[in-house]
Amino acid sequence: MTQAPTKSALQAKLEARAPHQKLVPLGKAFPGIDGEAVTIRLLRKGAQNDALEAALSRIDKLAEKSPALKHDDGFVRELKTIARLFAACRDAKDPNGLPAFPSPEFMERNLSTQEFDFLLNAYNAFDREIHPEGADHLDPEKLVGLLDTCAEHASSDLPNQILLGFSREILAEMVVRGALLRRDALEDARAANEVLDRMKSAGFVPPDERAENETDDISPIGARLLAEDPNDDLLATMATKIRTRRDAALLMAYKGWKEGPAWRRVMGEERGETST
Repeated sequence: MTQAPTKSALQAKLEARAPHQKLVPLGKAFPGIDGEAVTIRLLRKGAQNDALEAALSRIDKLAEKSPALKHDDGFVRELKTIARLFAACRDAKDPNGLPAFPSPEFMERNLSTQEFDFLLNAYNAFDREIHPEGADHLDPEKLVGLLDTCAEHASSDLPNQILLGFSREILAEMVVRGALLRRDALEDARAANEVLDRMKSAGFVPPDERAENETDDISPIGARLLAEDPNDDLLATMATKIRTRRDAALLMAYKGWKEGPAWRRVMGEERGETST
């Protein structure tokens, strides 16, 4: 009599599946530690939960002496991250038998912030390599496009339908990166407005405050400015506002280009130009 199977084929394959892990040389990221490496292992949900439980237990213990620590979001988030990295970092030669570090406390005592960042980046990069779904949306341009779509259709159910396709980890990464993009955009806008205010106080008149028949096309001197660094957001913002050598001189003085090679190229001194 044939015995009925006790496991489905999927269950058997999942249980037999080896962990996803990768050898990562430490290289120059760990100064003074030559020729060493760690094995990065992607944590399955149970291992993530175990790491979280260990972190919360440690937080409770530390809060007995300093209750405020439990309400310090940055401190709590950092201990959770360290706990996950401790679980994910395995010995280079015996990853199935030994952790790379003896304890989270050891890591805190012996690793710098930059070394923690290296390990976290290595883990995230390997995770995207193994689980590419959603990784494309971490590209800044695609992430901005996704955020714009969600904003445009915020009153409908479309954002929920789109975001349901991402794992919680990918969603968390998208939120963090979106916040960084917003911060950078606000900083770029603040810097551009600061330059514009300084230039206006020196007599510069922006295009939108000039006569109606004036054009907003990039002037020859504005084009020369932009050509010095096409990827400079400040130059891209200001290029259409620059009309005269005096305008350009004010902007270049702000950027620290006074009398340098870029100054001579933009001002046309290499061409013998003298017009204002």
